[in-house]
Amino acid sequence: ALVRFEKLLFMVCGLCLAVSPTITWAQSEGEQALLEQYLTEIESLISANDLEGARDKLAEAQTANLRDESLDIVQSQLRLLESLNQSGNPSVNFNGPTIAAATAGSLTEADKSAARDLLDSLRVAMENGELDKVKLFTEPTPRTDSLLKAVFNNYAAMRVELSPPEPDEETKSFIATLEFKEFTTKDGDTAFPAEAWKTHRLRVVRSEGSWQKVLW
Repeated sequence: ALVRFEKLLFMVCGLCLAVSPTITWAQSEGEQALLEQYLTEIESLISANDLEGARDKLAEAQTANLRDESLDIVQSQLRLLESLNQSGNPSVNFNGPTIAAATAGSLTEADKSAARDLLDSLRVAMENGELDKVKLFTEPTPRTDSLLKAVFNNYAAMRVELSPPEPDEETKSFIATLEFKEFTTKDGDTAFPAEAWKTHRLRVVRSEGSWQKVLW
């Protein structure tokens, strides 16, 4: 079984959201108890090799306005375990995907326009709170899927920006960057994402002959 991750001696940039108005980050006894509960549950899931469950629980903690370097340590451990599990299946790892060339020729302006339309549809679905449509348009990694679930469960609205798609001729796909700009909490407050997860690299690929899938 994995042992409890000890806190670092130095502060690590937190993954929590900075919520307006300004919040004092000194943890109350209740917040500390909640943090300990999250850590215990995450460690138990990791020990049971339930990485998906651990990712879901970590995402909940990251969006619950808890700030503690222990969460960063847990996230690093999960990333390591994921990379070990995926070492035999490189196509799962979005940072280095194995994508068959979708077309024999170069990407065209029509391809770029189709990819841009797909990305715009994804942005609208996210800002409209339509998680089902987001899942229809995308193929997220388990970690990104956990983040999406946590964001949609904890916030009433969001604003995102997507960069124009750039062609990647080697894989016959398009690359774009998604950036979470701000959130609206269920109480009406404005929240901002932490630097650690505010931007995401997307790859738009062909599926069944058309541009209808975003790898995330």
